[in-house]
Amino acid sequence: MPEGHVTHRLARALTSAFGGRAVAVSSPQGRFADAAALLDGAVLCEAESVGKHLFVDFEGDRVVWVHLGLIGKLRIGPAEPVRNPGT
Repeated sequence: MPEGHVTHRLARALTSAFGGRAVAVSSPQGRFADAAALLDGAVLCEAESVGKHLFVDFEGDRVVWVHLGLIGKLRIGPAEPVRNPGT
């Protein structure tokens, strides 16, 4: 299970990499496509950690709450090509 220091490090990394910038948001499997569309192009203000919870604040009073659960991961890096599940 990811401990609190992991979410604190992620919050710093997210804010450093994307703070003040518009971000591209997608849902590769389509499960969260509607929610992703609400954030696509939004400016990330900052990310912060409270215990094991990660809160990502966007302009317009939008917040994404993340809990990594037992084995969750969050990777920060260049976008990967979108894969079509049918091919």
